[in-house]
Amino acid sequence: MGTLEENDEIIETALYFFKRKTTELIEYDPENYERKIEIANLTENQGCLSAICRIPGNKIFHSGGLHDDHLNPTFIINLDTNTYENLPKLKPNHTACATYYKGKVYIFGGHTRFQSAIACNTFDLESKSWIPLADMPIATSSTSVLVINDKFLISGYENFLQEYNVFTNSFESISEDLYINPINLLIKDDNRICLMSNSIYVADINDIKNWKHVGETTLFYSSTSKPVVRGRFAYFSDCNCNIYLFGLDSYKIECIARF
Repeated sequence: MGTLEENDEIIETALYFFKRKTTELIEYDPENYERKIEIANLTENQGCLSAICRIPGNKIFHSGGLHDDHLNPTFIINLDTNTYENLPKLKPNHTACATYYKGKVYIFGGHTRFQSAIACNTFDLESKSWIPLADMPIATSSTSVLVINDKFLISGYENFLQEYNVFTNSFESISEDLYINPINLLIKDDNRICLMSNSIYVADINDIKNWKHVGETTLFYSSTSKPVVRGRFAYFSDCNCNIYLFGLDSYKIECIARF
């Protein structure tokens, strides 16, 4: 149930998401177990498409979400005690994933009450404060993020694929030729990257400007999931609490569970 920490990153070993309009956290290990966690004293119902990821100490970082309205709670869940700690809130936001890196959680873009977001922020887990980053080059929602060679590869809607450099606090365009719709997901497969949207593309981790089209996909629903890779399969969840299996060799997607 723990995570492997390498190069100041966390490798996700289970999927986490709230069942929509409840306080019930789902923990799904693709091979071993699933459990429903009631968080002590959490009374506000949560939504889908929140920014959620593992952080050190067997904890979960969670921010934002959507159900009948846009949400802006930010908190850390302790999975050992099933308790949570409130943190300073960000503006209401959803449809942006969260990514842990070197003591901070990064959130790029997303969707506010009326439009795609241009703002980017990082949460410092030591000072427990938000730090604004450079704005996105264009307003972008449905962001998926991977850490590649100490930089962040970000996909998003519409046709957004750029790299964020932590050290220069700047963005660089990777491709403007890939069709990326609001439903997209990046998956790291050893030395290769898969990008799923209407089409499926792959690139070498050391040559991310050269993408190869390898197939089409049966569309899943919007997702801010951090995929879990086991063997030659990747697992992820979507906004309707479906769990999917994606073949890293076959490029086929199958819905394997629903909550």
